[in-house]
Amino acid sequence: MEIILAPERVFQLLPQVTPDLARARAEEKKTSLVAGMLGNLFARPRPDDIPLIATQCRWEPFWQLTIRVRTVYDRQGHYNVPVGGPEVKWVTTLGQTLAVDSLGRAGPGFTLTAVEHCHEDTRNVRTLSGAGAAMPECLKLVDMPKAEIWDLGVLQGEGVVCVPPDLSSGALIRQLMPEMVRPVKAQVIHEEQVILETIDLYFRPFYAFEYHWTAKGKRAIIDCDGLSGEIRLGGPSLKDQVRKILSRDMLFDISAEAAGAVLPGAGIAVKLTKAAMDLKR
Repeated sequence: MEIILAPERVFQLLPQVTPDLARARAEEKKTSLVAGMLGNLFARPRPDDIPLIATQCRWEPFWQLTIRVRTVYDRQGHYNVPVGGPEVKWVTTLGQTLAVDSLGRAGPGFTLTAVEHCHEDTRNVRTLSGAGAAMPECLKLVDMPKAEIWDLGVLQGEGVVCVPPDLSSGALIRQLMPEMVRPVKAQVIHEEQVILETIDLYFRPFYAFEYHWTAKGKRAIIDCDGLSGEIRLGGPSLKDQVRKILSRDMLFDISAEAAGAVLPGAGIAVKLTKAAMDLKR
């Protein structure tokens, strides 16, 4: 079996919402969101009661993987052929003399045994969160304005945090392979290829605003999607988020041994090829 890898790439999706617009939307929604979150609908604060205490730009990851599986193989097939009537007892065809089964379910007929020459070619496109959960809604994001990056440090800095994916490319491939590469019933396998046409990691922008309801001593995070402008309640306090050193070697770690361990047919030889892709789509 041969596994062919596309170039492994990292992209940042370019923000479509400015920081000022994101902050304006968060300010507009903060009273209802913060009060609703804390269960104080009957003691709704005034906007001045919830000051902004911290801001942050956060880059969140998702993966796009395209896996194409090509298999060329031979298998044995059996074909039931009806005959002209119950009076037919034997048939000579293709150099063979075959007995007619007069009790077949579909009526009198005979069975031809042949070798079927098969070619299967399937392609699956998946978008997954950094933790490996399916995120089909992210597929539409990959066509948005973006920039390929080589140094992940550009996504980190003062007031900017890059959230690393929980799973590397190798871990994701090990997760998907058993589902996408199915064993075939074959007498002879002439060619097997698993082609990883796309191994892309995307980082999408969010603006985070931390508010402090001073009268209640409560803090809340409001996120604004840097692509759509959608507002949502966020996660932990901004000061609790720790910056981690990211490298391409940590994110992209596919190996022949790791891939072969989860492919159908234990102990098969796996050839891993890293090359530029020039495939017919």
